[in-house]
Amino acid sequence: MSLGTMAIIIIISIYNLPGVAIKLRNREFHTDNQTNSRQNIFAKIEDMDISMKLVSANNRFAFQLFSEIQKSQSNKNIFISPSSIAIALSMTYNGAEGKTR
Repeated sequence: MSLGTMAIIIIISIYNLPGVAIKLRNREFHTDNQTNSRQNIFAKIEDMDISMKLVSANNRFAFQLFSEIQKSQSNKNIFISPSSIAIALSMTYNGAEGKTR
């Protein structure tokens, strides 16, 4: 495994740490002062599922994007920010209307 590939794997791993923090935070269903109702617990579980799906989709996007860029520029060093690209595409999608969307 080349040094560049290892660097990309480390960067993507660090990029995913917030997803782990979200998962751990959502495991705490009640506080010392009060116990949440079943509805609140189920709402948090649904939020966790959505968060994990988002993290998984971002991971797939990042690896696929890097793979495609590496195919077209195999003899060059590549540095990209998958999160920045994903955010820019999300902003573009949210700003589009009609057939463009």
